[in-house]
Amino acid sequence: MSKIFLVGIGGISMSGIAKYELKQGNQVYGSDIKENEEIKELRKMGATIYLSQKAENIEKNLPIDLLVYSSAITIGSPGDAEIEVAKKQGVKILKRSEYLGSLTREFSTIAIAGMHGKTTVTAMLGYVLKEMGEEPLVFVGAETGIFDYSNVEIPSNKPKIMVIEACEYDGSFLDFSYDIGVILNIEPEHLDYFTEGLPQILKTFNTFSKINAQSGTIVALDHPTVRQALDGVDKKLVYFDPGELEKEKIELKIPGAHNRLNALAVLKVIEKLGLSVPRAKEILKNFPGTKRRLEYRGEFKGVPLYDDYAHHPTEIKASIEAIHEKYPNNNLFLIFQPHQYSRTTLLFDDFINSLSLVDKLCLVEVFGVAGREEMANCKNSNSLFEALKDQVSGLFYAKDYDQAENIIRKKINVNDILVVMGAGPINILATKLIKNYE
Repeated sequence: MSKIFLVGIGGISMSGIAKYELKQGNQVYGSDIKENEEIKELRKMGATIYLSQKAENIEKNLPIDLLVYSSAITIGSPGDAEIEVAKKQGVKILKRSEYLGSLTREFSTIAIAGMHGKTTVTAMLGYVLKEMGEEPLVFVGAETGIFDYSNVEIPSNKPKIMVIEACEYDGSFLDFSYDIGVILNIEPEHLDYFTEGLPQILKTFNTFSKINAQSGTIVALDHPTVRQALDGVDKKLVYFDPGELEKEKIELKIPGAHNRLNALAVLKVIEKLGLSVPRAKEILKNFPGTKRRLEYRGEFKGVPLYDDYAHHPTEIKASIEAIHEKYPNNNLFLIFQPHQYSRTTLLFDDFINSLSLVDKLCLVEVFGVAGREEMANCKNSNSLFEALKDQVSGLFYAKDYDQAENIIRKKINVNDILVVMGAGPINILATKLIKNYE
């Protein structure tokens, strides 16, 4: 039995690691700055968790075999004190991606990469493999109702296959190994890290694509930018194209052309694994989606309410189109909170283009991310409001969730579809609306 300490244990990826280690019979300790549902669940499973981050959390639990820390922990942040004392005590220390990378080398791994859709495709593929009896180990970046431990599927036997999200931010996916790598899309994103823009992103994806040199397969979107990233890659390349959707006739519970394209990527992987594509199509018909990906939460004043994690202009546009597809005769009332001042600034024009597609829009002030906001003269939600004045007739600004709730209550109409959107904790607002209405 090993003793493992996780700094930032309440994060969606870190909590998955904690659950996996608990199921291996190891002792799990951890810290975070506030309680959440993942922490409550981990405590029930046997983890010891501190809602503070300080040196004594490490000192009183020595000896510790391994410390794993989240990408959210930066120099000078509260969790850094725990890392520093662990270093002095000679504890083995791994970044989250290094830990997961070590796991990818233990199993036959499918790594899902791309700026958008990673969570949905990882969940879709894990769901299909589980239903097919393939006993996958799955790490997904969202809560789900389809896996035994919500954001992680841990089979009782030794896993045959591991499915994992491969995030490009800070080059995390370069720590992974894989037998099949999937690239869903590539475009400018995380520009606080990729400060050189698309050329740096392409170079990073090219490096990811060359992991394990000539072995393995890349399943990739057939798009000029993706093909550019795959230049010089000496592996088997399998492409999927939106033009194939008409022939494939993919049926899903969850709406949107982007989700049908996600499903097509899954089918390409299933085919590569030598499994039944027709069987996979049947299973996908019942895929319920994941939390916070156009998740139907219930009704508010008789109006359907959805919770969505979209925070990039491309994702916003895809979600808007999906709602219009499902509800062609209704008006979309979007409550959107931008995530990061830097993203809002660097992709400002793209945000305007996407947000102008809605009927009514309430812009909540930007959710700033500690340690990742170093730009001067940043745009904010008020900047978006001013730019959209002539494009969206029902336009509102809210400084916080309480003000947004008041606007919703006053402006909601029976023909509206309400979508609460953003990568910050704006899902709290969706929960409050449903709870108060009930």
